[in-house]
Amino acid sequence: MPEMLYQTSTWAAVHWLVDRFDFKLAAADNPANPECVGAHRPDEPCDGQRGKHPCGRWTLVATNSAAGLRAQFNRGPRNILIPCGLNNLLVVDEDRQGAYTDFAASIGQQVEPTFTNETAKGRHYYYWQPEGDQLGNSPGALKGRGIDIRGRGGYVIGPGSLHETGVIYTPVDPGASILPAPGWLVEALRPKRPAYAAVRRPAGHRQSIPGVAGLAAWLSRQQEGNRNKSLHWCACRAAEQGLPEADFEELVRVAVSIGLDEGASRRTVASARRTVARRSA
Repeated sequence: MPEMLYQTSTWAAVHWLVDRFDFKLAAADNPANPECVGAHRPDEPCDGQRGKHPCGRWTLVATNSAAGLRAQFNRGPRNILIPCGLNNLLVVDEDRQGAYTDFAASIGQQVEPTFTNETAKGRHYYYWQPEGDQLGNSPGALKGRGIDIRGRGGYVIGPGSLHETGVIYTPVDPGASILPAPGWLVEALRPKRPAYAAVRRPAGHRQSIPGVAGLAAWLSRQQEGNRNKSLHWCACRAAEQGLPEADFEELVRVAVSIGLDEGASRRTVASARRTVARRSA
C-alpha cells in the first residue's frame, strides 16, 4: 500500500491521540468510501448511517502500537474509533449542542473545561472514569435530554474523523486535559437504589469519588500552564464532598511539589471553597 496513505489528516490525528493520551484506537467506516466498510453480519447489513461502523471487532483489535494502527488505517479512508472502557473513559455525547450544560445548570452545577470534541450536532465531553467500577452506557438521570453516555462497552468517533454531513470532528481546545468525572455527573449516572435497600451512612462518612487520593494523583500529573486552574478544580471537588481540612492541606502540598507557590496555592484553595459555598447557599 502506498506510503502516501500514512500522510492523511486522519493518520496525523491517530498519531496525535496516541501521543497525547496513549489511547488504544480502532478503525471505523469513513463516508469518503463509496460503500460502508464496516464489518456487518450477513443478516444485519449496514443501516445506512455512515462513518460510525467499526471495521472489525473493535474490542479485540484496538491498539496503540504503530504497526497495529498502520494495518488498520492503511486500507483507504477510515474514521477513528475510541473504545471508552478500554481507555478508562466516560464520554458525554450531546445530540444537541448545549444539552449537557443545560442539564448541569438545572441541578445547580457548571461544566468545567475538560477535553471536548465538536461533532456534527453537539459535543463529546471526555472524562476519566470514576474510581471503582466503570460506568457503562446508561444515561441515568440524563435520559430524555438529548444526551447519550458512552462508557464501558461503548465507543465514540474521535477527532479527525469525517461525519456523513461533511463535518470534521474537531477538538474545542487541543491543549485541554481530560478531567476526572465530576461527582454530580457520576451521581446522576449511577443507578438509584430502591428506598427499601437504602443504607444509613455513619456520621462523618464522605464519598470517595473522586477522593483526595485520586484528586492529588491527577493534580500531580498536570503540566506548567495548567496547574493553578487544576488546583482550583480539585479544591472545588473536595469542597463539594465536604472533605476534612487535612485533605485540602494535601492538595496544597501536591501543588507546591509540582512548582506552585505555597501562598498562591492556599489562596486558590480558599477561593475554590468560597465558590462552592456560594453555590450551596
